[in-house]
Order: sequence, then structure tokens, then C-alpha cells
Amino acid sequence: MNIISHELETSMRQHLKLIMPIELVKHLYTKGTGAVLAGGAVLSGITGHEVKDIDFFFESRVQAEAFESFIKLIGYKPVMSTDNAETFEYAPSFGKAGWSRSLPVLQLCHKRGDLTQLLDWFDFTVAKVAIYEGKLHYVEEAPKDIKDRRLIYDSSNNPVGSLYRALRYSQKGYSLSKSELQDILFDIGVSNEDYVSERLGLEGNY
Repeated sequence: MNIISHELETSMRQHLKLIMPIELVKHLYTKGTGAVLAGGAVLSGITGHEVKDIDFFFESRVQAEAFESFIKLIGYKPVMSTDNAETFEYAPSFGKAGWSRSLPVLQLCHKRGDLTQLLDWFDFTVAKVAIYEGKLHYVEEAPKDIKDRRLIYDSSNNPVGSLYRALRYSQKGYSLSKSELQDILFDIGVSNEDYVSERLGLEGNY
């Protein structure tokens, strides 16, 4: 596992200040909290795309509960609970000085694992990026694939979801090769990639 350059880390920290309160940014740069910010929100920080939700992962339930208590103290409130995650939105007390904009929701994911396991769970190499204890981490292939806007499929326990994520990525300028599409469809159990790509609007992107 590698750590991205100091310049990119500095840029990411500035990006975080735009999508979450400064108290939460500082918390992420404190060792021992166990909070891992990973996936789409980190990738969007690198590429400059809009962030709609921010996923946090933890190695233990105790860490997750401590983090939940912290975000409630700084103004987040629970809005939804599913089998996969607890969702919180930022709703500070009225009159908080200087606050006038909405922020992406936070999702405290129920899946537990360490940093290495977490990066392995993501289905595309471009999403295998994370912030942990103030450092930006990624798998070896991620930087080049992000730069080239190229989708490389690893594996997924929900390949149908991966297929639709590929569609969303394609709308942001990422390309999916025919062989990568075939790998996803193989995991789904579908063989006609031309039909599927046409229906999903992926033609021309692979």
C-alpha cells in the first residue's frame, strides 16, 4: 500500500473543509479514532466532482459508536437506518455563526474491517482510495486509472450494483473496456454484453 504525495494530501484536506465541518476534518486527522473515509467521496475530492454522501468505515463497533457520539455533538442528526449504514445529516443549532450551506450526508457503514480489507471491498480500482489518520491511502493501480479515467473491475459481491456504478462513472467521463464489462457480466451471469451496454448507454465508452 502507498501514500499519495504531500501536495495531493494538502489539496484533499482543503477539499474536506468544503464538505464537512472543520471539527470533523480535525477529528479525521487525529490518530486513534479508527474512522476510515473511503470510496466515492475521496475519489471526488481527487477529481473535483460533486460529493453527495460520505462513507465512513470502522474496524469495530466500539469505534463506530464513539464516532457516532462525536458527530452528534458537532451538529449531525440521524435521518435513516438500513441494513448497510446509518445516515446522518448536518443540522447545527440555528444561529451558528457563519453557517449558510448544506453539506453531504454522512453514512456510517456497518461493514467492519481494517484498511487493507476495506480497500479490497471496492469493486473498481479508482474507488480503492481512503483517508485514515490524516493520510491518503490507495492501491497501486489507482493513481494511473484515476488519471486515465479508466474503470478496472476487481470483484464484487453485488455485480449488478457494479454495473450501474459503471454507468454513473461513464457519465463522469470514465471508460469501461469490453473485457471489463464482460468480467462484470460473467459475475452476474449474463453473456450478451452488447445488449446490456446498449440498454445502459455504455456503448462508445468501451
